Amino acid sequence: MVSADHYNCCMTAPPRRIAIGVHPKMPEAFALAEEMAAFLAKRGVACAHGSLYEERLRGKVLDGEADLLIVLGGDGTMLRALGRLLG
Repeated sequence: MVSADHYNCCMTAPPRRIAIGVHPKMPEAFALAEEMAAFLAKRGVACAHGSLYEERLRGKVLDGEADLLIVLGGDGTMLRALGRLLG
C-alpha cells in the first residue's frame, strides 16, 4: 500500500497551469472546456484547451508547460490522449 506521504511529496502546491484536451468530434466537450477554462481563469489558473490533435496543446503538455492534463470524452478519448502524448 502507498502511504499518503508518497503523494504529498510529489505535489507541494495546487496546479497553476492546466491543459484541457477534448475529443475532436464532441462539441459538448468543447463547450465544457470553455466553461472550465473561464472558471479556472477567474481563480488565477492558466488554462489552455483544445482538441487532442492540436499540436499547440500537445506541445504545451510535452514541454512541461502544464501541471495537469484534463481529458474530456470517454474511455477511448483518455487512451487516445495517452497515445498522442507518448507518441
